[in-house]
Amino acid sequence: MESNPNHPPCIDRIPAELLSSIFEFGAGNVIPSCHPIAGRRLLENLDFSSRSAVCLVSRRFREVAVHTSTLWTSIVIPVGHHRSKKCQVPSLDYLRPFLQSYCEDAGEAYVEQIFEHIGPHMVRLTAMSFEIEDQVSAVVIFDHLRNVSVPALEHLQIEDPSRAFRPKHRIFAGGAPRLVSLTVTVSYDIIGKRGPRLPLGAITEFTIRGYSLYIHPLAFSGMMAAMPSIHTLTLDDIGLRDSPLLPTKVPLLTTLSLRGDVGTLFFRDLHAPMLHSLSLFHPGDELPDILRAISTMANFPSLESFALHEPRYNAPTTILSDFIRSTPVLTDLHLTLDSAGTNSILEVLQTGEDHRHDQDVSPSWPRLKTMILGSVASADLRRFLLFRVDCGHPIQNLILDMKSYRLPKDGDGMEMVAWLDVVSSEGSLVCDSLEIIFSTRVRYNPCGHYQWVISPTVRDPLKRYGYKDNIAYRPAGVFIRYHVGMAPECTLLPLAIGAVLGSLPNPSRLEVRWWSLE
Repeated sequence: MESNPNHPPCIDRIPAELLSSIFEFGAGNVIPSCHPIAGRRLLENLDFSSRSAVCLVSRRFREVAVHTSTLWTSIVIPVGHHRSKKCQVPSLDYLRPFLQSYCEDAGEAYVEQIFEHIGPHMVRLTAMSFEIEDQVSAVVIFDHLRNVSVPALEHLQIEDPSRAFRPKHRIFAGGAPRLVSLTVTVSYDIIGKRGPRLPLGAITEFTIRGYSLYIHPLAFSGMMAAMPSIHTLTLDDIGLRDSPLLPTKVPLLTTLSLRGDVGTLFFRDLHAPMLHSLSLFHPGDELPDILRAISTMANFPSLESFALHEPRYNAPTTILSDFIRSTPVLTDLHLTLDSAGTNSILEVLQTGEDHRHDQDVSPSWPRLKTMILGSVASADLRRFLLFRVDCGHPIQNLILDMKSYRLPKDGDGMEMVAWLDVVSSEGSLVCDSLEIIFSTRVRYNPCGHYQWVISPTVRDPLKRYGYKDNIAYRPAGVFIRYHVGMAPECTLLPLAIGAVLGSLPNPSRLEVRWWSLE
């Protein structure tokens, strides 16, 4: 039936302001209370993760979306993916609302046209992300950024896992006064012979990813010196073991997160007197030396939060005791260990200093208030909670595998013990499991997004044994972590490995970790 021009469809009669607000809400932006759709429940499940899909609905949708500036404050630019044989769609497909026509040129002209259209919008961008896999196109893009002024830019991400690009000049020479968050790969040298290659003075959050590469200690020290305002530092899969750092002072650093083999020399030479939070992810066999270095140098006297994620916990009791004494003001403890590792730490924490003159016992970490435990034997945890109650320092907040309890203001600690008894009666708190980690190269679906779907024929049988999956996307690959609860009558290792390898073509990495079982 032909449409009547005198009676347009109902959707076309929606006011532009309301339609723009719907797009903002679907894109995950905060809707002010004055907007017409504020508080409406029927739109809670909207998700416009692909902004170009909205623009393809109709010409009017496209016009409203393009002029809704909040939809375009963050733009991801994958460089070189259009040259990949595995890529089924050209790059920047979801930026087509800015393009007058589709351009099939896979060279510099394509990038030139892109910047011709997004150039006028650079002044309002708050976040930019570059994924580099092609040196030629990357040079063109960084040439466009050379003298650009980005007054609103706050977050910058430059991913170059293939090490395809070597910068030769500065970018954002026109100024980036609000740039506070920076994420780069170790291959992108942000400190050149003539100084920083981008504005670093206002950086407060810095993440550097190594993809199992090493960074020279002198280069790292230079980065820290160029970022005097940094308070959050993340080193992801970085190696620093070859030679010691120069004595590196980071006076404002409050949060440090490390994944990989950074080495003990890093902790010996890093001075961060204001550090409040330390997270260690899979330090492996270096954990005892790391704890020893921290306790010996006493470089983190203000540490209040400590998180350790390591299924193969192997720190001796004496080293752990020294670490506890060197961090006396700790208040939060997060342990993702197997139950044996968690229980050994709880045993050390149940030793205290006996003050005979006042018949009082001061427990280790007397200010400890919050504990997050991934796996623990209920009997050992109960003894620890009772010990803290007897010392007059009860734990205030306890989180156990999606269950949590907060002690009442007038509670003496026994309320938490009673809660633990109820939780323990419902099932074991030991969550030890088999962890299988796979990775494979990413690929794009027709909408230009990362895609990998595990076949239900693989997923469903594993669910019967407590299977849970967690898929993390990175430019270098899709990392799929399988936490498979071990049933006593079945060993799932051959099943899981065979099934998953069959569903992932060309896996580039396989790592199996077997957590101890109760």
